[in-house]
Amino acid sequence: MALIPAYNEERKVGEVVAGCKPLVDFVVVVDDGSTDCTAEKAKLAGAIVLSQPQNMGKGMALMRGFQYAQEQGIDYIITLDADGQHPPKHIPQFIAQLNKGYGVVVGSRMADLSKMPIERRFSNLLTSFVISLVAGQYIADSQNGYRGIATEVVRGLSFTRRGFEMETELLFKAVRRGFRIGSAPIDTVYTGEEQSKINVPKDTARFLLYFVSEVFDR
Repeated sequence: MALIPAYNEERKVGEVVAGCKPLVDFVVVVDDGSTDCTAEKAKLAGAIVLSQPQNMGKGMALMRGFQYAQEQGIDYIITLDADGQHPPKHIPQFIAQLNKGYGVVVGSRMADLSKMPIERRFSNLLTSFVISLVAGQYIADSQNGYRGIATEVVRGLSFTRRGFEMETELLFKAVRRGFRIGSAPIDTVYTGEEQSKINVPKDTARFLLYFVSEVFDR
């Protein structure tokens, strides 16, 4: 199952859904309170659309999708962004890694940093270093939302974070449950659309606050 959280992504979401459809059993778009035609475009492209009553954050959208996957008896979840930053062509690589027994497979853009904005490069290297340190497993591109997740990893889990840092919370909880974290190389694509969703200084600060709370609450 491909899971695509989307907020005001009418321009690209249909294209992403169409790219996923030949590679998975079905595609689920969680429309996170969009005020444009995101839901309509996703449905036209063939996605199952779950609608949030208002914009609640990426973490909440992912949780909604995780719950749906559990209800449907899905084994694997592939999460992608709706803005075109994650080429669907890489989905088979994630599935191959999951089939090797990894609980979570994180996409890695580290092979080509030249296309990544410098502020994102610094943020990703910093957060990946500290997450790898605490997790005890090397995670090259920890903030990448392009992931393969075995549904058993999230079964029965509750999350405290609603925004982007929920993806970090998932990694920590997966490791605590004894799952291995793998990686899959992906193309580095920056569309410019993601800049409206991510505030690098703010989101990095939020991550660091969460990281400190996670370490001292253990």
